[in-house]
Amino acid sequence: MVVAQALERDIAAQGRTYDEAKVAFARTLFGQFLLDQQLGRAPFSTIAPAPARYWDAWRVATAGRDHLRAELMHGLDETSIPAFMIPASTTADAVHADP
Repeated sequence: MVVAQALERDIAAQGRTYDEAKVAFARTLFGQFLLDQQLGRAPFSTIAPAPARYWDAWRVATAGRDHLRAELMHGLDETSIPAFMIPASTTADAVHADP
């Protein structure tokens, strides 16, 4: 099982393989985007950052690997949402969001 977890927003998905996880995450992200658009909200505005344990895991996994962190975060600013997330198959109406 492969799991992906966003950090800037608490969005995740899963799959049996890395490729399945990427597709599932993309579907989850797009589903949330469509739901927010349908409800007249700014995209991802109701989703808080990931819990501290995920940020801590990221820091531990990339500790001493500043080159890796820099490469993964290249081109992202504070308003960007990196796609380091969990893949899971979903549809727009299956995505959970707090109104």
